[in-house]
Amino acid sequence: MTSFVDSGDGEHIFYLGTDQHIHQLYFNTGVGHWVDQDLTITSGAAVNAQNQSPLASFVDTPGEHVSYIGTNNHVIQLYWTSSGGWVEQDLSATAENGLTTLPGSESPLIGFFDSIGEHFYYLARPEGSAYDIMELCFCGSGIWTLQDPTEHATGGASHQALIGSQITGFPASANSAVGDVFYLSIRTTGLEYVDVYDISGNSGTGGWQILDVSSAASAPTTAATVGYTNEALTSFVDY
Repeated sequence: MTSFVDSGDGEHIFYLGTDQHIHQLYFNTGVGHWVDQDLTITSGAAVNAQNQSPLASFVDTPGEHVSYIGTNNHVIQLYWTSSGGWVEQDLSATAENGLTTLPGSESPLIGFFDSIGEHFYYLARPEGSAYDIMELCFCGSGIWTLQDPTEHATGGASHQALIGSQITGFPASANSAVGDVFYLSIRTTGLEYVDVYDISGNSGTGGWQILDVSSAASAPTTAATVGYTNEALTSFVDY
């Protein structure tokens, strides 16, 4: 499930139905009660969601956005604009920079917007081994692009995500040019210890950066038992 509040259109909750459609429950101020809306039908979406697909959503000035992983293993966005209603967009097929890396099995998915643009993040195996954080970004060029922040960050290859890691993140704060993404990674060889890492896109230095947040905070390491590979992660930014 995912949700947001829209100052103009009220409260919205999104979930994946047993019909593999994206459903929205929203408080319709015009009629004074909650309403159910099948966004897959409303948008004319050609691609249903995978069974147990993660969902990610946000609202920004252009409109409302909810994204999922489709049965074609692509990241699909349904977005609403006041002029066009709900529309489907296959972001994996639309992205233009030569990469076609798709989400890995049971990948999480998050999304947010900031001063740079709109962002969705997921886990993938670009080289068939460990997981990288992948970013789909609508960032000022008028097109969606796909990037591999883990590969581009200094030392990123040694900080790949733990299989089964969740992702969390938030948009830019007053102290950051763009948003932050957090995930679980391996401190030493094997699965003995797990750290939380932060990938930050810093436009001031022109590249991605990685910070081992656990080490920076002198936090104790956590034994990477099976229970921790799906450990919940959550975060927020305080303005």
